[in-house]
Amino acid sequence: MVSIDDIKEFLNIPQEETSYDAFLTKMRDQSIGRINNYCRREINYGARIETIDGKGEDIFLLKNYPLDSVDYIKYRESNSGFDHELCDPETDIIPVNNIGKLILLNGIKLTVGKSNIQIKYLAGYSDDAEASECQVPQDLKYACLIMTVESFLKSFQEFNNEKGSRFGMSRFTHSLSDGTNDSRIDYLFKEENYYDILKRYRSTRI
Repeated sequence: MVSIDDIKEFLNIPQEETSYDAFLTKMRDQSIGRINNYCRREINYGARIETIDGKGEDIFLLKNYPLDSVDYIKYRESNSGFDHELCDPETDIIPVNNIGKLILLNGIKLTVGKSNIQIKYLAGYSDDAEASECQVPQDLKYACLIMTVESFLKSFQEFNNEKGSRFGMSRFTHSLSDGTNDSRIDYLFKEENYYDILKRYRSTRI
């Protein structure tokens, strides 16, 4: 959702400086995991395999969205594997990409059973996705960026540097009456509440 180059630009780390790249990647991936947990779905782009109960319906919702494409819908009989193709995704499905809804055509319905339907699909946000609904919204990209930067900066003990100042944190030294100094970190502004941004992406599906 957000590139390492974007994070380095925000932190004023030169692009040719690669010593932080592995750590920034780790912080970025952890931030995406936190966002997924809060939003109750995997919003980062990737292949998903979902198993559901078939109830004889021809319209159903996927857990993860936005939807980019469907690879297959398979079903199984009894305790066998998912060996049977239910439909042709190219001709038998109308996807509603933004909410992950699938509409089956040509009289096809989900076979009735318990955990008997398997769907493989691509979903989540990526600027490289084919579906326009999967393009990363700017506010979501910003939330991921700020969350990553915050985690990165918390790993530093000394905030009196360019990175800390860029994020609104500075160390101040105060002279006390006994002649000693007291050093502390002051926050110059209230940190961004990125969860306010993420609320609009939180799934209500349980």
